[in-house]
Amino acid sequence: MIRLLYEKKRIFTFEEFYEICSKKMALSDSEIFSGFHEIVGKKLVIEGSRLIRDEILNHKKRSKIFEYINKNPGFHFTHIISKMGIGPHAGRWHLKILEKFDFIKSRKFDRYKVYFNDNFPESREEMVFLLRKKNALEIFKIIVSNSEINANEIDKVLDLHYNTIQYYVKQLINSNLIESNSRNNVNVLMPVQGHLEFLSMFFDIKPIEVAIKPVISSIPSYSKEQPIELIKTVPLVEKPQDQEVKVIREYDYVGGDVRFKVAVQNHSEFIISKINVMITSTAQYLVDDKVKSIDLLSPGESRGIDFLLTPLTCGKSTIYATISYSDYKGKPQSLVINPKEIWIKCPLVTPKHASIEEILSWKKQLLNGSSSIEYHNVPDSQAFKIALDQISALDLSEIDMDESKKSATFSGIAKVTNDKMIIELKLHSQKINLNVWTSDLKQATGFLAYIKNLINISIENAKRFQIKAEKVGEKILDCFELSDRVKELNVECENRASVSDILLLINEIGVRLNRSFPDVTIVDSVGNWKENLETNFRPGEFINESNAIKLQFEILNWFQKIIDLTKNNLQVIESTFEESDIPLDEIKDKISELNKARLDQEKNYLHDILKYLMIIHKDTGLTLFEKGFFGFKLDPDLVGGFLTAIQSFGSEISSTETSMKKLVYKDFQIEIEDGDYVRAAIILKGESTIYLIKKLLDYVKYFEKKYENQLPEWSGNLQIFKDEDKDLENFFFNSIKKN
Repeated sequence: MIRLLYEKKRIFTFEEFYEICSKKMALSDSEIFSGFHEIVGKKLVIEGSRLIRDEILNHKKRSKIFEYINKNPGFHFTHIISKMGIGPHAGRWHLKILEKFDFIKSRKFDRYKVYFNDNFPESREEMVFLLRKKNALEIFKIIVSNSEINANEIDKVLDLHYNTIQYYVKQLINSNLIESNSRNNVNVLMPVQGHLEFLSMFFDIKPIEVAIKPVISSIPSYSKEQPIELIKTVPLVEKPQDQEVKVIREYDYVGGDVRFKVAVQNHSEFIISKINVMITSTAQYLVDDKVKSIDLLSPGESRGIDFLLTPLTCGKSTIYATISYSDYKGKPQSLVINPKEIWIKCPLVTPKHASIEEILSWKKQLLNGSSSIEYHNVPDSQAFKIALDQISALDLSEIDMDESKKSATFSGIAKVTNDKMIIELKLHSQKINLNVWTSDLKQATGFLAYIKNLINISIENAKRFQIKAEKVGEKILDCFELSDRVKELNVECENRASVSDILLLINEIGVRLNRSFPDVTIVDSVGNWKENLETNFRPGEFINESNAIKLQFEILNWFQKIIDLTKNNLQVIESTFEESDIPLDEIKDKISELNKARLDQEKNYLHDILKYLMIIHKDTGLTLFEKGFFGFKLDPDLVGGFLTAIQSFGSEISSTETSMKKLVYKDFQIEIEDGDYVRAAIILKGESTIYLIKKLLDYVKYFEKKYENQLPEWSGNLQIFKDEDKDLENFFFNSIKKN
């Protein structure tokens, strides 16, 4: 029966299931009910979905994600989508489907949501998550290989600050991976037994052994005159002054790329050979060649190797590298190069008009960075318009534009540094060529990374939908791009990002709205937020919680308006254009995705602001039931009495029975809904939404229906409501679980 519903592409609901079972099978109602609960309980299907469990892993990308999580438990969302080469929206969708059908589960550790196979033992989840941190894993490996070692001895082996080692040791102890015991008045560390065999399935825990002189209590463990000796039996990264082979790394900017330099220096008395340097970067960069080699280095000789990294987006990430070589005996050796953090900053710009003569003069004074984007299956005119629109949205002055030659020139000023900038766009041989002139190549690299990412996204949208250049079709594409920016802006708010990064997105949203939809109401709201942040924050500051929550509420309104604009323009296309190459079904699917994304965004917002819920008996003012979220505590009887008193006061002065619906104090709001016998109050740290108010009203009706025999003549017995916590979770709170 399930297969039949699936083949008909019908959404699985109890009504559909009952109807088809009644028609196709001679089953009683009780048998149908029992069968329905069994297949839903086993997650063979999910009510309200078209998907069935047997088909979930038939999707290649979803199957690949599931296989990766199986083999690599404990990684967070960003790492998984980076490894899979998919975008955040598709990643969230696939992970949510896998979790709904109990293939995987998610857990929240620190600020990260991490994923495991659904059968992964809960007692070892935090262990695996912790060992995903490179420093924690290295320290754990040393302790496993050298039982009863102490933190001072680990400091001699790893090139880490002593406080950093102590931090990770404490985390390892808290996660039950290691334990600390006293030996001769010295705290020594040793692994907790029973975990190593299990962890070896997911981590390469090769021994890192050190021979240590016995600890004598009369010799201070911090003594510089009598240091603890460490004898390497497996190659380790020692501190630079002790190394015979040194490695220096640095980077600079070349055009639109980052040049990562590695210099290998042979300070030994012998020749080293077969030197390989391998670089590891995040998905933020494309690397020309990840491994480069040097044949040999004579004593005292050094050699440099350059890696070219092309930034795909702005942001901060760490570059890792390792070096392997053969020593004079032919034995393989290796070193881990200290990681280097590179920050590609996207400059905020303001318009600056200049004449053609001034532009030519500026070019002679400034440094030049360049990059190109290949495109296929998109007409040149559309590719040029895409690139032109993306650059125009950045609030630059257009100096020259020749549509026939597919070229344009823009100028502006970087806000923070007041540096002049020139941006030149040219199309040739299905390539979008970008040139940036500025006094700082770091700015040029950041700008190119940012604009290339925007152009690539727009070209992919253009390929997917293949909508012709009708004005209405372009507006729908603008709506899709606006929705992407709004989603990005919401993520920045959730992460409490820098105001500069938030302003960059708000500025772009405002320019796009003014260009494509100048009359919509949200244009003023976007402008007001831009002015507010520019006035009240300095460059480099991070947005605070209060402003982030207020902005997230505004973003929900912006998102809804953009969805409404998309629907309106789709209706125009359906009623005006009959061309078969306009993919109306794909546009409708995209609108459905946007509606779901907005609802998920609203649930995340409500999850963050929800603090406390109370059910109060209207006649007595006593609290029948209360629930605090995320450690938030109040005196329920005090609050209940206050709300009852203020409702009575309102009725007294107005001479009517109308009830108060909302109270506001600073950043907090109390939403109130009355039933016949009870009053529900929910305390929020932010603005409420229609979705939440409706949910609260539905819960009041549900509560009074559930206790319809007890509430009219309630005797004061609170025990009858003691199990309400579970019902609240099922009815109310589960509907706003954070995605």
